[in-house]
Amino acid sequence: MGNQPGKTPPISSRSSQKAEKESKEVAKQHDVEYLARETRIGREQVEKMTDLFAKYADKQGQITKENFRTILKEKVGSEHSTLIAAVFNVFDANASKSIDLREFVLALHLLTNPTPDQAIDICFRSIDLNNDGNITKGEMKEMALLGAKLKKRVGALMTKSFDGVSLTIPEVSEVNARAEKMFEMMDVDKSRGVSKEEFAAAMKSNPELASYIQSIIMNDDIRGIFTK
Repeated sequence: MGNQPGKTPPISSRSSQKAEKESKEVAKQHDVEYLARETRIGREQVEKMTDLFAKYADKQGQITKENFRTILKEKVGSEHSTLIAAVFNVFDANASKSIDLREFVLALHLLTNPTPDQAIDICFRSIDLNNDGNITKGEMKEMALLGAKLKKRVGALMTKSFDGVSLTIPEVSEVNARAEKMFEMMDVDKSRGVSKEEFAAAMKSNPELASYIQSIIMNDDIRGIFTK
């Protein structure tokens, strides 16, 4: 028979709960020490990120795409497939379809303070929606439209959910035209797909292009999903 309501659990049960809590704290501190050492992020910052990860992770210590869908619905009012895939890919660095603690900490850090090469890697992963190693014209258009909606949401002072923001027909046409132009410029070998190498070369040689693409995914709206 279980414990009666209002009655104090047996000493053995309380001891077991205390031991489990202490074990989890030891494991957490081990993770924090390891990540602080490996990533060279300050220990205090890593600890905050670790607590944040624990808030969203499942019992296996992972954030799955389904978890992610729920988080985006709660934070920005959206279950938009492009937004989910783009942001999830930023965190899922090894394309395993789940996010572990190390990936989570690194992604949060890099979204705020990346090197130029790290910024290129993050942007490529986010635009390569299906993780096949190439960016298609369709993916470029989807990301450009995503960026336009995010910008419009910011212009509305974040009073609307992401799914509540719509683009006019002229706006869609303008964004698609810009995306096509970017794609054609990047697709140097005309293979109908932009490789990581082609993408990196274009980003490094064209600061205006790099600034535009980084603004789509590396912005306060995206960072704020987990930090606000």
